[in-house]
Amino acid sequence: MVLLGLMVLMAMPRGPLWAAPGVRYVIDQFKITLRRGDGPSFKIVKQLLSGTRLVVIRNNGAGWVRVRTEEGDTGWVLQRYLVEEVPARVRLEGALEARERAETRLAKLKKEHAVINGRLVSQKKLEKELAHVRHISKNALNLKRENDRFKRRLQELSGQLYEIRKEKTRLEKNVEQRFFLIGAGVLFFGGILGVLFAGRRRRSSYL
Repeated sequence: MVLLGLMVLMAMPRGPLWAAPGVRYVIDQFKITLRRGDGPSFKIVKQLLSGTRLVVIRNNGAGWVRVRTEEGDTGWVLQRYLVEEVPARVRLEGALEARERAETRLAKLKKEHAVINGRLVSQKKLEKELAHVRHISKNALNLKRENDRFKRRLQELSGQLYEIRKEKTRLEKNVEQRFFLIGAGVLFFGGILGVLFAGRRRRSSYL
């Protein structure tokens, strides 16, 4: 009897005889079967991949445990295919996936950074152009003010020139009138003198 008991113990799977309820993971193997009952003769519910997270419900004491998947499926699996920690291969695959996601995110951030830098360059360029336009506008405003001042001065000078021309015309008319009067006076006195000289000549001839 003792020998038979030892043989039964040796044939049983390693690990705790009664697996306590808790979270377990499928071992580092491609996949295992989830069955409706605690034996290989029961129908397969689904295939479980390595690293699948399972919640242990109970243990039948014969190497089979009833489990529940995260999707809500329940069934039986061999206890020896379960471990308490995530398998190393699954962790490695997760780390590689996380690294790939990080690299993808980094590449996306670099693109966004390049776009932001481009926008900053465009913004600085626009700010520079705006400052230039403001400077030109300020100069243009100053030029407009100076131009307006010159226009007012030109109008003043034009008015003064008009008055000067009017005065010149008036003076020229006065000069012409004076010349006319002087000329008329000269002719008048010349006529008188001619008459007088003519009378004297006549008298001298009579004598």
